[in-house]
Amino acid sequence: MYELLILIMLSSRDMSGYKLCQVLGGSLVPRRNISNGVMYPLLNKMAAAGYITLAHENDSPRAKKIAHITDAGRDRLQDLMSQPIEMDAKRESMFRFKLRGLGTVTPAERAQILADYKAAVDTDRASFDATYHHLTDKLASEITDKTVLAWSLRSLELSMSICDTKLAWITQCQEELQGEL
Repeated sequence: MYELLILIMLSSRDMSGYKLCQVLGGSLVPRRNISNGVMYPLLNKMAAAGYITLAHENDSPRAKKIAHITDAGRDRLQDLMSQPIEMDAKRESMFRFKLRGLGTVTPAERAQILADYKAAVDTDRASFDATYHHLTDKLASEITDKTVLAWSLRSLELSMSICDTKLAWITQCQEELQGEL
């Protein structure tokens, strides 16, 4: 999963492992810290596969390793961008990674990624909506303690609003993309 974002980031400029840790951690949903113990073995694995090169920065007192994408890495990036995203717990992070990499693919591929993301968000929105209506019906019944149910509804309202915002953003991107197709 992390390989995709690393290749996307390196497609625009060389980066240190430290900087890649920061970018990767900030791109995950939910956000989390990525340790050197995770990053450097992955970078070494990617270098062994020929996707990147790692060079020590000579003018740095800490001898930072700087990663650079190779032609094989660019090919791998294209392959990863074209793969479908599994509908699992990593889905949102994977879509966020691909959205960051839209500049690395053709307009037709951008359109497909946006359509796939829209379909996933539409599915989430419909599920939240169905649950919301079910809980609203329950709230109207003769339940004595309605506080938990009321806050569950508020939480669902937040989830639906997030979906609506994502859908508006996707629609805007799709409209802008029409000029490129």
